Amino acid sequence: MKIVFRVDGSKKTGHGHFMRCLTLADSFDSQFVEITFVSRSLSLHLQNKVRERGYIFLELKTEESTSEFGDLQHSDWLDVSQKQDAADFLKALGSVRCEWIVVDHYALDWRWEVLVRHKTKKILVIDDLADRRHDCDALFDQNINKNLESRYINLVPARCRLFLGSKYCFLRPEFYDLRNSVQPRIGRIKNILVFFGGVDGENNTEQAISVITKVLSKLALKNSVRVDVVIGSEHPALANIEAMCRKENFICHIQTNKMARLMADADLAIGAGGISTYERLYLRLPALLKATSSNQLEPLTYMSSIGLFEIFSSEKDLEEKVETALLRENRSPPICVENGNEKIAKYMMSADLSLKKPNGFDVARTFRWLQNKKLREDFLVSETPLRSNHFLYWRNVLNSRDQSAFAIYYLDKHVGNCGLKNIDIENCSSELWIYLADEDVRGKGVAKNSVVTLLMKAKNEYASRLVYLHVSRSNAAAIRLYDAAGFVDDQSPLDHPLAKRNDIKKMSFTL
Repeated sequence: MKIVFRVDGSKKTGHGHFMRCLTLADSFDSQFVEITFVSRSLSLHLQNKVRERGYIFLELKTEESTSEFGDLQHSDWLDVSQKQDAADFLKALGSVRCEWIVVDHYALDWRWEVLVRHKTKKILVIDDLADRRHDCDALFDQNINKNLESRYINLVPARCRLFLGSKYCFLRPEFYDLRNSVQPRIGRIKNILVFFGGVDGENNTEQAISVITKVLSKLALKNSVRVDVVIGSEHPALANIEAMCRKENFICHIQTNKMARLMADADLAIGAGGISTYERLYLRLPALLKATSSNQLEPLTYMSSIGLFEIFSSEKDLEEKVETALLRENRSPPICVENGNEKIAKYMMSADLSLKKPNGFDVARTFRWLQNKKLREDFLVSETPLRSNHFLYWRNVLNSRDQSAFAIYYLDKHVGNCGLKNIDIENCSSELWIYLADEDVRGKGVAKNSVVTLLMKAKNEYASRLVYLHVSRSNAAAIRLYDAAGFVDDQSPLDHPLAKRNDIKKMSFTL
């Protein structure tokens, strides 16, 4: 499966959009998914994060232009028109077609999506604003909003699948790993964490350091509270912040990869809204937050009104809130955030497809399918099954310890069957089989996605390191499918009862 991300990360756009796309990309098994990032503006250290993971990076060049960029609130983030960006995107992809294009960009809407749709089967939009129309198949908005269920009415097509709310948050594995070990904050504050995002163009960090220094001195707590300050490597006041931290004995972290640990150890966070808001809430970290962009103000105000954290708007306001926080008993926010990465990745891998345990109706439908001679030949069944034998066979399959069978459902319709058989735990191997009976769904990626799902099951549920299959040499479509999925010709002997059949070939996939 090929997934292409269109996202930027710079001083203008901030790094949050890129980081949540990278987090989602990391949720896929690289053995089954090819990831490509396409960006017009991506800081060098973010480009390195893409390449370090083995993902493909394609850069869109920006030439000076005097044309109007667009009519969206954030159109200037793109530096070119949507039409030009789409043309550059298509040129960068070349002949590549993908299963998903993921768009996380406030300057792109339905006009861009329509222009690139022929390159992909589906488009997924990640959004926070609900301020523009989209031509997409799925949309994720992880924010906690007052009007959550209604905010995308008339902004997406009727076919669009909506995933809304904080149960779909983009959280890196290090946050997930720490969740169960973090205790609710009680008692007095002993550790403050300052982090205003990877860019912090307004230099809120320096202001926060000054406020904390003043309040700690006023309350005679100068050496009683640890202060961790986190900034990005491109922070405009990096040298000055480092000097301030040395003077006050604060710890300054530059481009740290220990953000989750720092949040878990802190008793109070001071920072900006955005992606980090949900990381803090996931670890139940009390916080004083500032809206650093206009689109953050509404959700932050609502979340503050329901007691998830406090917001501040000025230096004086922050000073008063820090002093109050240091003098009172600390209190953690309630549990309100779930890790959504696995849910999102699972949906993207299967989308309209699901593998279910076959029921009686599925088995009866399969019996009717196998009356078709061509299907039997493709599936290497030599004779028309008797009804009694057919149901007995499936009963044995479903009760077998060395088999796992599934009915393939596409758009809630049973279209075929697949499974693993000859599951050998000791030798870490299994045999894959699949057939689609509904000809209307062939060529739509159903078979390939089913094969990939079976491979993941073989790897994760049965510890298989080798998956093999048998296929008729005359079944060109099936051989193309297995080639595309990564299977290669296997010269080992065919399994009984196919051992002497010259018209059958064996293929395998190493996990």
